[in-house]
Amino acid sequence: LFYLNSVQRSLTNPKSFSNFRRNFDYREVLEHVSYSLGNRYLVLGQERYPDFLDILAKSQNIDEVGNPVKFKFMNLGLCSPTRIRYAYVAAEMRDIFNFENIHKIAEIGTGYGGQSAVLQCLKKFSTYTIYDLPEVAHLTQRFLNQTNSTFVSTIGNWESSNEIHSDLIISNYAFSELPRGIQEVYLKNVISKASRGY
Repeated sequence: LFYLNSVQRSLTNPKSFSNFRRNFDYREVLEHVSYSLGNRYLVLGQERYPDFLDILAKSQNIDEVGNPVKFKFMNLGLCSPTRIRYAYVAAEMRDIFNFENIHKIAEIGTGYGGQSAVLQCLKKFSTYTIYDLPEVAHLTQRFLNQTNSTFVSTIGNWESSNEIHSDLIISNYAFSELPRGIQEVYLKNVISKASRGY
């Protein structure tokens, strides 16, 4: 309830939106990657992906929206640890899947859209469908419009059997946190229509 209230305030109050990534109630659910964990992702990312620092540089504008907590990292400078994790996950997905064959992405549990914003730095996808609570989905779209005005996203309806096929479905924890009944509907209407999953 506190989380949703903070999301709602961010949608209706410009001052709240400008600082939503620092809001205590919001950070209880999202935006809570620590400096030490961010540093581990940074070290691992540089070891595994030669262009990892380049991905972080391309996604720098993500830290300009919502006033996130930032730390100074070696070889990087001032950065939110959350952006480092999103960059690592994006690089890992690119490594696992052939992005040349991925045009339509769907994401269950988008938070504020950080993962999708970093992915857009790697490739322009034809469709990006958001599945989340209505307030959260609208916050995601607002965030994405601020970070990339050309990025077009749509809000999906997980209860509809008419959802479109996706080349890749993403759920970084969110699906595992849903009640079993809702998971089953997602499996039937959304996940079963995806060619790949992360």
